[in-house]
Amino acid sequence: MAWYYYILIFWLLSVVIMLCVRVFQKNSEKLTFKQALMIIGAAPFIVLFLCILPIGNFFERRADKKKQREREEKEFEEIKLKVAENKRRSELRKKSIEQKNTNNMAKKPLSKEELVARLKAIAADETPKVRHQGAMCYSVMEPPEKHSKCELCGNDISYHDWDNHESIIKMVNEMIELGYDVKVVTVCKKCAENIKKELYPNMKSQDEDGFDHFKDIWLSDINEIFYFRTSSDTEYHRAIANHQYKYKPLLCLMQNKPHYFSSQMRSHFVDEEVETLEFMTGIKFDI
Repeated sequence: MAWYYYILIFWLLSVVIMLCVRVFQKNSEKLTFKQALMIIGAAPFIVLFLCILPIGNFFERRADKKKQREREEKEFEEIKLKVAENKRRSELRKKSIEQKNTNNMAKKPLSKEELVARLKAIAADETPKVRHQGAMCYSVMEPPEKHSKCELCGNDISYHDWDNHESIIKMVNEMIELGYDVKVVTVCKKCAENIKKELYPNMKSQDEDGFDHFKDIWLSDINEIFYFRTSSDTEYHRAIANHQYKYKPLLCLMQNKPHYFSSQMRSHFVDEEVETLEFMTGIKFDI
């Protein structure tokens, strides 16, 4: 019941009590004409009260039903919006999965024969090669010391990274995203020496006389073992590759790019890096 109904009831009761006091006074023996008019005048208010109360309740219930109906309609609209949003998200997830599958199909790795054919196609391109000599840039100070862990023996590796380790990891991840079965394992100098003796038994150690800085492999405090395998291989080809420029020509070949730039902005062409490609993959590129 609304608050104004209580005010109306209070007002009517006050009128009735006032009439009763006036009509039934102790010293009043007979009902006067004025008192009768007051009683008659109060009767319509009592009737009005008896009529307004159920009518007011009727309209109040009607208003409550209207509010409830509006609330239900609002809730129904919210449910419809939620269903539509869930449907939209489901369709987006479905499209995302389809796109991912399409990308995976598009990023199918090349076989040995296809890699050789791609390099031959790059070499056969008669587009003039524009060479940029770049500039000799040197770091003015030694980079801060970093730490890693040998993935073979677990020993701590303390090293100064000249933008090699992070760059190598990044390029290998790009190769993986292209669908190729590759990985890189970070090892300490001691483990790298054992692997070097296994992979390159005729190569001199950097502590021996006659060590060639260009042909032999220089081992540092941190070393990277690159693993490469095609779908036709059962075992990985391994290579000790500690410099990012060992990886760049292979990544460019996988991306079908004819050349790349060094950090000094010097241009390098993939078809001129056959020796590096064979070292990294074990594939014979006869071009």
